[in-house]
Amino acid sequence: MRVATENLIEEIQQEYSKIKSKSEFIKRLSKVVNRTPNTIRHHWIGQFWSIPLEFQELVLEEIKKELTE
Repeated sequence: MRVATENLIEEIQQEYSKIKSKSEFIKRLSKVVNRTPNTIRHHWIGQFWSIPLEFQELVLEEIKKELTE
């Protein structure tokens, strides 16, 4: 298990920018993490990138899955 750092958030930002259908991804991610799409869009992947530490690795994994589909 990786330690959550600013580098992990930076990696998430870089990979997320490659996703074409961000709305669809956010809807799918919301089901995986049991949060509303609005929470993810506005709090996690919004202006401040405030993804809770316990979800950072999972979010990165889901982004990578999205990019390989």
